[in-house]
Amino acid sequence: MFGNGYSSMSPRRDALYVRSSSQVCIPDGTSTGTCRKWFGRCKVDATGEAVKFRVFDNGDSRQSVPRDAVYFRAPNQACIPDSTSTGSCRRWTGLATTQSGKAVRCRLFDDGYRNMTGPTHAIYFRKNGQVCMPDGTATGTCRKWLGRCEVAG
Repeated sequence: MFGNGYSSMSPRRDALYVRSSSQVCIPDGTSTGTCRKWFGRCKVDATGEAVKFRVFDNGDSRQSVPRDAVYFRAPNQACIPDSTSTGSCRRWTGLATTQSGKAVRCRLFDDGYRNMTGPTHAIYFRKNGQVCMPDGTATGTCRKWLGRCEVAG
């Protein structure tokens, strides 16, 4: 996680939650965690390959180019950097891939890695403290945390 311009980089963690708009947090032993605006600059532990995410609309439509940073501007708005002040925003983020083109999937879970679900290729920010993945319903399956990502295959 980091601020604008990749400032104030936090340590790498395997879990994050969306506290509120523009506030993504990692665990640090406190009740709220360490929070920043952006998440990204992810790497595969085993190989060091960079992972990039897309933003897109329902049904994986209107996919953006892959980027190494995402922030949640508001519920239903995941944004990647572009030449504007807000970035390019869509409802979902995901469709993550490594430098070599391998798919990356993430899981959703509650505190203590409980009620783990997924892996999934897509998530959206539903409301403060809740991200969701598609499951065929209008809301999807929702949990507090996103993480424990893995390279598919």
